[in-house]
Amino acid sequence: PAAEGTPVASLCSERILVIEDEPAVARLIADVLTEEGHHIDVVLDSREGATLIGKQTYGLVLCDLRMPHLSGRSLFHDLQRRAHPLCRRFVFVTGDALSPNTTEFLKTSGVPYLAKPFLIEELKEVVHRALLRTDVLGSAAIVPAETVLSSGNRKG
Repeated sequence: PAAEGTPVASLCSERILVIEDEPAVARLIADVLTEEGHHIDVVLDSREGATLIGKQTYGLVLCDLRMPHLSGRSLFHDLQRRAHPLCRRFVFVTGDALSPNTTEFLKTSGVPYLAKPFLIEELKEVVHRALLRTDVLGSAAIVPAETVLSSGNRKG
């Protein structure tokens, strides 16, 4: 058991890939998760992220949903097609959570998401939940989007 005041997330350090085309958002996510004890790789291009996924083992991917070249949705679908275990350890970050198309995709995919702008505590919580969830085989499982903290009705 963690000592009182000790973040639980820091007890299970993971290598996390952050794929975000906004440098300031990518740096914020990386800084927060580094403080939580995780090892973070940051890329600003989803194509580079896809390459890293093929070369490195990650415990979790945080990926912007809408990016140039290769969208987060396309990257996620590619992982699903290949039955890659990371498709069950994936969190979307999006500033478009209120559009009907995005809402439907997030609902049907079951992938947890974090709506921009988000609070630091929301980021920590979604990562913590995603890292703690496992399926019966012991590998990571998705956290249903309905159970993940989002930023409510804030615009992003």
